[in-house]
Amino acid sequence: PHDFMFGVSTSNHQNENGDKDSTWALWSLTHTPDRAEVGTYSYNNFGGDVSRADWLGVGGFRFGVDWARLMPKQGEWNQAAANQYKDMLKQLANRNITPVITLCHFAMPMWVVPWLGWQDASRMTPAFADFAHRCAQEFGSYCKHWVTINEPVIDALNCCGQGERWPGLTDLNAVFRAVRSQWLAHVAAYKAIHNVQEHALVSVAKNLCVFKPKAGWNPVDNLA
Repeated sequence: PHDFMFGVSTSNHQNENGDKDSTWALWSLTHTPDRAEVGTYSYNNFGGDVSRADWLGVGGFRFGVDWARLMPKQGEWNQAAANQYKDMLKQLANRNITPVITLCHFAMPMWVVPWLGWQDASRMTPAFADFAHRCAQEFGSYCKHWVTINEPVIDALNCCGQGERWPGLTDLNAVFRAVRSQWLAHVAAYKAIHNVQEHALVSVAKNLCVFKPKAGWNPVDNLA
């Protein structure tokens, strides 16, 4: 389609560098050989990412704002970090690249740990809506495309069904609780953003699984 926007995407935890205060950082200290605070330094070198995106000729750039960095404590706002993200958005605007902000790309602030994150919808929903509202206030002048939660089902399965990420649960009921909580949080964030930015475009990032038959010549495999 003529209005289809090709883009690139990054996540704050993997790219920013310096993540020491998120749930992902907490998990990595004891469960993975890779240190969470070591990334690709995009937080302070975002201009290089923008230049490469411009060279590729893409129309959009999705990146995450770090909930843990912006709200190190519940209700506390880090204006210095917000100003840094504003600078990133201005750099994209200077290259005529459309920004897409992701509010939660798996990693969450440490103060949700007592709630087990998405296991407690009654606390997570208003907390996430508050974060979305603050982000819309801060960044709405530069961005109208928002992703509330990245791959919610994958996150719930990995974190609560397979125990591969924080909080490391292996309980099918916990998976369902997490998915329900994420969708409630998405709806609340959707409303919070639109209360600030009436014409905002808000969605989630869904994963896509592509299945190919083991033997393309076999009609049974193709049917499966």
